[in-house]
Amino acid sequence: MNVSSVAGKKGWAGASAYCASKFGLAGFSQALADEGRAHGIRAVVLYPGAMATSWGAWSPEERREMEREDAPPAQVLPPGEVAAFIAWLAASPPEFVLTEGIITPIEEGLP
Repeated sequence: MNVSSVAGKKGWAGASAYCASKFGLAGFSQALADEGRAHGIRAVVLYPGAMATSWGAWSPEERREMEREDAPPAQVLPPGEVAAFIAWLAASPPEFVLTEGIITPIEEGLP
């Protein structure tokens, strides 16, 4: 189970090294999945959105530079809920195959 970031799907200015490391996890996970398939080993890469951690404690100016002006403010994911999802996924039956997934909060009002 590899935890990347949405920065592994779309890069942004000022975070090239971080984005490159997260994009790299996708290739690494694909290679692991191919290598482990014959042995029943699964490899998954997950791309969580903004999480409630100190890593995202940017100044308002830094936050504005990183986000598109037309994008709504990012909702944050509680780390414990992401961990619970990862634990559920790890315990899923072997017939259930997920190779990658983007984890984002559901906006209030959506089903």
